[in-house]
Formats: sequence, structure tokens, C-alpha cells
Amino acid sequence: LIAAGLRNWFLGMGISVVPSPYYTALAVASAILGLILVMILCFSRDSIDTASDILELACRCVLQTKSLSLHPLLNSVCHLANNIFSLYSMLLILSTGHQGLIQGESILENLGGWKMDIMHNIMLLILLYVWAWIHQILFALSEYVVAYGAVMWYFAEDDGGKHFKLARFTLLRATIGA
Repeated sequence: LIAAGLRNWFLGMGISVVPSPYYTALAVASAILGLILVMILCFSRDSIDTASDILELACRCVLQTKSLSLHPLLNSVCHLANNIFSLYSMLLILSTGHQGLIQGESILENLGGWKMDIMHNIMLLILLYVWAWIHQILFALSEYVVAYGAVMWYFAEDDGGKHFKLARFTLLRATIGA
């Protein structure tokens, strides 16, 4: 019934449907995969219930802790600033290696002529390492701040579902270790 409806819809759109011997095999494979998925879901019902409870608590934590609502924005700004600074620094290092443009040669004549010495290559590798290191530090700080806010929310007294307010600059102090 569904296949006939889809066939009529395709024909109405001007798309011709050519019968294929692979329809039966595809239908059987889809039915087997669906059956396997249902079996996996039935056997892991307790894990799914636990995961949904954890997600519900996490959503309640974020909704009741207003300072955690701004955290993704601040985290994105920090990562963007790191990426812009690193990209600008890499472009400065790479721009020192193409001397043909400085001497007035055209770009087409000197297309593959990057003349970077070993020191520029080492500087570029160090800059890539520092970029990755700062990225990982920002990621770890982000995880720490979210965990700290969640622990403070979890162990706070229940005030009947009102918004939980962290002390001013608590997450900032947690970030810098004060």
C-alpha cells in the first residue's frame, strides 16, 4: 500500500519508477536490520532509562543554573579567538617564505616556489603544537566549569524548583583556581 502510494506520488511528480530486482533484497535487508534494532533496544531498556534520567537531570541543571546558559557562548568566543590568533600567526610565518612576490615576479611564474628555511618550518610546527595545546586547555577548562556548576547545583538545597543562583563570579573563580 505504501509502495503503491509512493509510486503514484513519483509518477505525479514526473519521475518514472523502473521495477528493479533489488527491491525484494532491499526490503528483506531493511526488515532484518529493523528487527535487530528492536532486539537491541529491548535488551538495553535499563540503560536507555538510566540515560534518559541523566539527560533530564542535566537539562534541569542547565535550566536552573543561569550562569551555565552563557557558558557555550563564552567557550565559543575563547576558541574563536584562539583560532583567529593562530591563523594570523601561521599566515605571518607562511608569508615570509614566498620571496618571488616581494621581488616583483608574477604569481604564475613562481607558483610552486615556497622557499622556507628550516627555522620557518620549525616555527610553524611549534605554532601548530601551541594551538593544539591551548585548544585542549580551553576544552579542559570548559569541562571543569560545567562539572563544578553541576556539582554545586546537585549539592545545593532544593528550593522548590526555583532558579539556582551561583555566587557572583563563582564559575570564573573556579576557572582560574581562586
